[in-house]
Amino acid sequence: MNHVRPMRLAAFLCTLALAAFGQYSVRQEGDIIRLEDARSQTVVSVMPSRGNNAFEMKVKGNNVLQFPFASAAEFKSRGSFSGIPFLAPWANRLDEMAFYANGKKYMLNAGLGNVRGPIPMHGFLATAPWEVVELKAGQEAAWVTSRLEVYRQPDWMAQFPFAHTIEMTYRLKDGTLEVAVKLNNLSAAPMPVAIGFHPCFQVNDAPRDDWTFSVGAKTHWIATRNIPTGETEPIEKVIPSSMGASLRGMKLDDVFGDLIRARPARRPCGSRANPRRWKWCSARNTTRRWFGFRRDPGKTSSALSRWLESPTR
Repeated sequence: MNHVRPMRLAAFLCTLALAAFGQYSVRQEGDIIRLEDARSQTVVSVMPSRGNNAFEMKVKGNNVLQFPFASAAEFKSRGSFSGIPFLAPWANRLDEMAFYANGKKYMLNAGLGNVRGPIPMHGFLATAPWEVVELKAGQEAAWVTSRLEVYRQPDWMAQFPFAHTIEMTYRLKDGTLEVAVKLNNLSAAPMPVAIGFHPCFQVNDAPRDDWTFSVGAKTHWIATRNIPTGETEPIEKVIPSSMGASLRGMKLDDVFGDLIRARPARRPCGSRANPRRWKWCSARNTTRRWFGFRRDPGKTSSALSRWLESPTR
Protein backbone atom coordinates (compact mmCIF):
# COMPACT_ATOMS: atom_id res chain seq x y z
CA MET A 1 0.00 0.00 0.00
CA ASN A 2 2.87 2.35 0.73
CA HIS A 3 4.13 1.89 -2.82
CA VAL A 4 0.77 2.56 -4.48
CA ARG A 5 0.13 6.03 -3.04
CA PRO A 6 3.20 7.69 -4.58
CA MET A 7 2.24 6.27 -7.99
CA ARG A 8 -1.25 7.78 -7.72
CA LEU A 9 0.23 11.13 -6.72
CA ALA A 10 2.64 11.05 -9.65
CA ALA A 11 -0.20 10.33 -12.09
CA PHE A 12 -2.21 13.24 -10.64
CA LEU A 13 0.71 15.65 -10.97
CA CYS A 14 1.24 14.55 -14.57
CA THR A 15 -2.40 15.34 -15.39
CA LEU A 16 -2.01 18.87 -13.99
CA ALA A 17 1.09 19.45 -16.07
CA LEU A 18 -0.69 18.40 -19.27
CA ALA A 19 -3.61 20.70 -18.52
CA ALA A 20 -1.27 23.61 -17.85
CA PHE A 21 0.39 23.20 -21.25
CA GLY A 22 -2.73 22.64 -23.36
CA GLN A 23 -4.07 24.61 -26.29
CA TYR A 24 -4.82 27.77 -24.29
CA SER A 25 -2.68 29.82 -21.94
CA VAL A 26 -2.69 33.26 -20.35
CA ARG A 27 0.12 35.25 -18.80
CA GLN A 28 0.75 38.72 -17.44
CA GLU A 29 3.86 40.70 -18.32
CA GLY A 30 3.77 43.97 -16.42
CA ASP A 31 0.96 46.06 -17.92
CA ILE A 32 0.26 43.50 -20.65
CA ILE A 33 -2.07 40.48 -20.60
CA ARG A 34 -1.42 37.87 -23.29
CA LEU A 35 -4.01 35.29 -24.35
CA GLU A 36 -2.66 32.46 -26.49
CA ASP A 37 -4.20 29.74 -28.63
CA ALA A 38 -1.33 27.44 -29.54
CA ARG A 39 -3.28 25.40 -32.08
CA SER A 40 -4.19 28.40 -34.25
CA GLN A 41 -0.91 30.19 -33.40
CA THR A 42 -2.85 33.24 -32.23
CA VAL A 43 -1.71 35.60 -29.45
CA VAL A 44 -3.80 38.56 -28.28
CA SER A 45 -2.17 41.27 -26.16
CA VAL A 46 -4.33 43.53 -23.99
CA MET A 47 -3.26 46.60 -21.99
CA PRO A 48 -5.82 47.26 -19.21
CA SER A 49 -3.86 50.28 -17.97
CA ARG A 50 -4.49 52.11 -21.26
CA GLY A 51 -8.14 51.84 -22.16
CA ASN A 52 -8.18 48.03 -21.84
CA ASN A 53 -7.14 48.06 -25.48
CA ALA A 54 -6.40 44.83 -27.35
CA PHE A 55 -3.51 46.52 -29.13
CA GLU A 56 -2.02 43.45 -30.79
CA MET A 57 -3.34 40.23 -32.32
CA LYS A 58 -0.68 38.08 -33.91
CA VAL A 59 -1.67 35.19 -36.17
CA LYS A 60 1.27 33.01 -37.14
CA GLY A 61 3.58 35.85 -36.18
CA ASN A 62 1.78 38.59 -38.14
CA ASN A 63 -0.06 41.36 -36.32
CA VAL A 64 -3.50 41.81 -37.92
CA LEU A 65 -4.07 45.04 -35.97
CA GLN A 66 -2.45 48.38 -36.76
CA PHE A 67 0.32 49.20 -34.29
CA PRO A 68 2.52 52.14 -35.40
CA PHE A 69 4.79 52.02 -32.36
CA ALA A 70 8.23 50.62 -31.66
CA SER A 71 7.15 49.07 -28.36
CA ALA A 72 4.29 48.63 -25.92
CA ALA A 73 5.92 51.24 -23.67
CA GLU A 74 5.74 53.82 -26.48
CA PHE A 75 2.10 52.93 -27.07
CA LYS A 76 1.32 53.47 -23.37
CA SER A 77 3.13 56.82 -23.21
CA ARG A 78 1.90 58.31 -26.49
CA GLY A 79 -1.02 56.23 -27.64
CA SER A 80 -3.34 56.86 -30.54
CA PHE A 81 -6.24 55.14 -32.19
CA SER A 82 -4.72 51.75 -32.90
CA GLY A 83 -5.58 48.21 -31.92
CA ILE A 84 -9.21 47.96 -30.78
CA PRO A 85 -10.07 51.12 -28.81
CA PHE A 86 -13.26 51.07 -26.73
CA LEU A 87 -15.45 54.15 -27.28
CA ALA A 88 -17.65 55.31 -24.40
CA PRO A 89 -19.85 56.76 -23.07
CA TRP A 90 -20.60 57.57 -26.71
CA ALA A 91 -19.13 56.42 -29.99
CA ASN A 92 -18.77 58.58 -33.09
CA ARG A 93 -19.59 62.30 -33.01
CA LEU A 94 -21.94 64.68 -31.22
CA ASP A 95 -23.12 67.69 -33.22
CA GLU A 96 -22.60 70.07 -30.27
CA MET A 97 -21.01 70.26 -26.83
CA ALA A 98 -24.05 68.61 -25.31
CA PHE A 99 -26.22 65.50 -25.45
CA TYR A 100 -29.86 64.75 -24.70
CA ALA A 101 -31.30 62.04 -22.46
CA ASN A 102 -34.64 61.53 -20.73
CA GLY A 103 -35.97 64.79 -22.11
CA LYS A 104 -33.07 66.84 -20.74
CA LYS A 105 -30.06 68.56 -22.26
CA TYR A 106 -26.69 67.80 -20.60
CA MET A 107 -23.91 70.29 -21.33
CA LEU A 108 -20.30 69.13 -21.66
CA ASN A 109 -17.49 71.01 -19.93
CA ALA A 110 -14.50 71.65 -22.21
CA GLY A 111 -12.60 73.12 -19.26
CA LEU A 112 -12.09 69.67 -17.72
CA GLY A 113 -9.83 68.71 -20.62
CA ASN A 114 -11.31 65.27 -21.32
CA VAL A 115 -13.75 66.44 -24.02
CA ARG A 116 -12.84 68.57 -27.00
CA GLY A 117 -15.23 70.53 -29.21
CA PRO A 118 -16.97 71.77 -31.18
CA ILE A 119 -17.80 68.22 -32.30
CA PRO A 120 -16.92 65.85 -29.41
CA MET A 121 -15.92 62.45 -30.74
CA HIS A 122 -15.63 58.93 -29.29
CA GLY A 123 -16.27 59.78 -25.64
CA PHE A 124 -13.43 60.12 -23.13
CA LEU A 125 -12.60 56.60 -21.88
CA ALA A 126 -10.27 55.37 -24.65
CA THR A 127 -7.19 55.67 -22.41
CA ALA A 128 -8.80 55.06 -19.00
CA PRO A 129 -7.07 52.59 -16.64
CA TRP A 130 -9.06 49.40 -15.98
CA GLU A 131 -8.77 46.89 -13.13
CA VAL A 132 -8.26 43.20 -13.95
CA VAL A 133 -10.76 41.05 -12.03
CA GLU A 134 -10.28 37.63 -13.68
CA LEU A 135 -7.48 36.04 -15.66
CA LYS A 136 -7.86 32.39 -16.68
CA ALA A 137 -7.20 29.71 -19.27
CA GLY A 138 -9.11 26.44 -19.57
CA GLN A 139 -9.60 23.57 -21.95
CA GLU A 140 -11.94 25.59 -24.19
CA ALA A 141 -10.62 29.17 -24.09
CA ALA A 142 -8.37 31.79 -22.51
CA TRP A 143 -9.87 35.01 -21.19
CA VAL A 144 -9.37 38.16 -19.14
CA THR A 145 -12.10 40.26 -17.53
CA SER A 146 -11.52 43.86 -16.47
CA ARG A 147 -13.71 46.45 -14.78
CA LEU A 148 -14.02 50.23 -15.01
CA GLU A 149 -15.90 52.03 -12.21
CA VAL A 150 -17.01 55.20 -13.94
CA TYR A 151 -18.98 56.49 -10.95
CA ARG A 152 -15.79 56.90 -8.89
CA GLN A 153 -14.28 59.57 -11.16
CA PRO A 154 -15.63 63.15 -10.62
CA ASP A 155 -14.39 64.48 -13.99
CA TRP A 156 -16.15 61.65 -15.82
CA MET A 157 -19.35 62.07 -13.85
CA ALA A 158 -19.30 65.81 -14.56
CA GLN A 159 -19.49 65.05 -18.29
CA PHE A 160 -21.79 62.04 -18.11
CA PRO A 161 -23.77 62.12 -14.82
CA PHE A 162 -24.98 58.51 -14.91
CA ALA A 163 -23.31 56.33 -12.29
CA HIS A 164 -22.32 52.98 -13.78
CA THR A 165 -19.66 50.32 -14.08
CA ILE A 166 -18.35 48.54 -17.17
CA GLU A 167 -16.98 45.00 -17.38
CA MET A 168 -15.21 43.77 -20.49
CA THR A 169 -14.11 40.22 -21.24
CA TYR A 170 -11.67 39.30 -24.00
CA ARG A 171 -12.07 35.59 -24.83
CA LEU A 172 -9.80 33.75 -27.27
CA LYS A 173 -11.19 30.48 -28.60
CA ASP A 174 -10.34 28.55 -31.78
CA GLY A 175 -8.41 31.49 -33.20
CA THR A 176 -11.38 33.83 -32.69
CA LEU A 177 -11.35 36.83 -30.37
CA GLU A 178 -14.70 37.64 -28.79
CA VAL A 179 -15.29 40.74 -26.69
CA ALA A 180 -18.25 40.94 -24.28
CA VAL A 181 -19.14 44.21 -22.58
CA LYS A 182 -21.48 44.45 -19.61
CA LEU A 183 -22.84 47.77 -18.36
CA ASN A 184 -24.39 48.09 -14.92
CA ASN A 185 -26.50 51.23 -14.48
CA LEU A 186 -26.30 52.38 -10.84
CA SER A 187 -28.27 55.55 -11.48
CA ALA A 188 -31.86 56.16 -10.45
CA ALA A 189 -32.58 57.38 -13.99
CA PRO A 190 -32.43 55.48 -17.30
CA MET A 191 -28.93 55.69 -18.79
CA PRO A 192 -28.31 56.36 -22.50
CA VAL A 193 -25.94 53.86 -24.13
CA ALA A 194 -24.07 54.46 -27.38
CA ILE A 195 -20.81 52.54 -26.93
CA GLY A 196 -18.69 51.12 -29.72
CA PHE A 197 -15.33 49.77 -30.85
CA HIS A 198 -12.86 51.16 -33.37
CA PRO A 199 -10.83 48.19 -34.68
CA CYS A 200 -7.81 49.23 -36.76
CA PHE A 201 -6.76 46.37 -39.03
CA GLN A 202 -3.36 45.86 -40.58
CA VAL A 203 -3.10 44.33 -44.05
CA ASN A 204 -0.20 41.87 -44.09
CA ASP A 205 -0.52 39.33 -46.87
CA ALA A 206 -1.47 41.43 -49.90
CA PRO A 207 -1.54 45.05 -51.10
CA ARG A 208 -4.56 46.99 -49.87
CA ASP A 209 -5.92 47.39 -53.38
CA ASP A 210 -6.12 43.60 -53.76
CA TRP A 211 -8.45 43.16 -50.78
CA THR A 212 -12.22 42.91 -50.97
CA PHE A 213 -14.78 43.62 -48.26
CA SER A 214 -18.46 43.14 -47.53
CA VAL A 215 -20.94 45.35 -45.69
CA GLY A 216 -23.97 43.56 -44.27
CA ALA A 217 -26.33 46.51 -44.63
CA LYS A 218 -28.97 47.85 -47.00
CA THR A 219 -28.77 51.61 -46.47
CA HIS A 220 -26.15 54.35 -46.26
CA TRP A 221 -26.67 57.30 -43.91
CA ILE A 222 -26.12 60.68 -45.54
CA ALA A 223 -23.82 62.87 -43.42
CA THR A 224 -22.52 66.43 -43.17
CA ARG A 225 -19.12 66.84 -41.47
CA ASN A 226 -19.41 63.09 -40.77
CA ILE A 227 -22.57 63.70 -38.73
CA PRO A 228 -25.66 61.84 -40.03
CA THR A 229 -28.45 64.15 -41.16
CA GLY A 230 -31.13 61.50 -40.59
CA GLU A 231 -31.55 60.87 -44.32
CA THR A 232 -30.60 57.55 -45.88
CA GLU A 233 -30.05 56.17 -49.36
CA PRO A 234 -29.58 52.69 -50.84
CA ILE A 235 -26.11 51.34 -50.08
CA GLU A 236 -25.59 50.70 -53.81
CA LYS A 237 -25.17 54.46 -54.34
CA VAL A 238 -21.94 54.32 -52.34
CA ILE A 239 -20.84 50.70 -52.78
CA PRO A 240 -22.19 49.15 -55.99
CA SER A 241 -21.42 45.62 -54.81
CA SER A 242 -21.67 45.71 -51.01
CA MET A 243 -21.15 41.95 -50.60
CA GLY A 244 -17.83 41.84 -52.41
CA ALA A 245 -16.42 45.29 -53.13
CA SER A 246 -12.78 46.10 -53.81
CA LEU A 247 -10.80 48.43 -51.54
CA ARG A 248 -9.02 49.86 -54.58
CA GLY A 249 -9.47 53.64 -54.50
CA MET A 250 -12.04 53.33 -51.72
CA LYS A 251 -12.00 55.52 -48.60
CA LEU A 252 -14.81 54.98 -46.10
CA ASP A 253 -15.77 56.80 -42.91
CA ASP A 254 -19.48 56.17 -43.18
CA VAL A 255 -22.54 54.94 -41.34
CA PHE A 256 -24.61 52.04 -42.69
CA GLY A 257 -28.00 50.84 -41.48
CA ASP A 258 -30.69 48.19 -42.00
CA LEU A 259 -28.25 45.44 -41.06
CA ILE A 260 -28.67 42.09 -42.75
CA ARG A 261 -29.19 39.00 -40.65
CA ALA A 262 -26.66 36.30 -41.41
CA ARG A 263 -25.62 32.89 -40.14
CA PRO A 264 -26.08 32.02 -36.44
CA ALA A 265 -23.54 33.66 -34.15
CA ARG A 266 -20.84 31.70 -32.39
CA ARG A 267 -22.31 32.86 -29.12
CA PRO A 268 -25.80 34.27 -29.35
CA CYS A 269 -26.83 36.83 -26.78
CA GLY A 270 -29.36 35.38 -24.36
CA SER A 271 -30.46 31.78 -24.65
CA ARG A 272 -27.92 29.40 -26.18
CA ALA A 273 -30.82 27.61 -27.83
CA ASN A 274 -31.81 30.70 -29.82
CA PRO A 275 -30.15 30.36 -33.25
CA ARG A 276 -30.57 33.99 -34.32
CA ARG A 277 -27.41 35.95 -34.91
CA TRP A 278 -28.94 39.38 -34.45
CA LYS A 279 -30.87 39.68 -31.25
CA TRP A 280 -31.93 42.52 -28.98
CA CYS A 281 -31.32 41.64 -25.37
CA SER A 282 -31.36 43.37 -22.02
CA ALA A 283 -31.62 42.33 -18.40
CA ARG A 284 -32.78 44.85 -15.85
CA ASN A 285 -30.17 47.63 -15.87
CA THR A 286 -27.63 45.56 -17.77
CA THR A 287 -26.82 45.61 -21.47
CA ARG A 288 -24.16 43.82 -23.49
CA ARG A 289 -22.42 44.44 -26.76
CA TRP A 290 -20.67 41.55 -28.49
CA PHE A 291 -17.89 42.05 -30.97
CA GLY A 292 -15.72 39.36 -32.50
CA PHE A 293 -13.47 38.83 -35.45
CA ARG A 294 -11.22 36.19 -36.87
CA ARG A 295 -8.69 35.81 -39.58
CA ASP A 296 -9.73 32.85 -41.73
CA PRO A 297 -6.87 30.44 -42.56
CA GLY A 298 -5.93 30.50 -46.22
CA LYS A 299 -7.89 33.64 -47.01
CA THR A 300 -6.70 37.20 -47.61
CA SER A 301 -9.36 38.90 -45.55
CA SER A 302 -10.58 39.03 -41.99
CA ALA A 303 -14.13 37.90 -41.30
CA LEU A 304 -15.74 40.52 -39.11
CA SER A 305 -18.95 39.98 -37.18
CA ARG A 306 -20.89 42.08 -34.71
CA TRP A 307 -23.54 41.46 -32.17
CA LEU A 308 -25.60 44.52 -31.20
CA GLU A 309 -28.25 45.03 -28.61
CA SER A 310 -30.51 47.69 -27.21
CA PRO A 311 -29.67 50.39 -24.68
CA THR A 312 -30.61 49.89 -21.05
CA ARG A 313 -33.77 51.29 -19.67
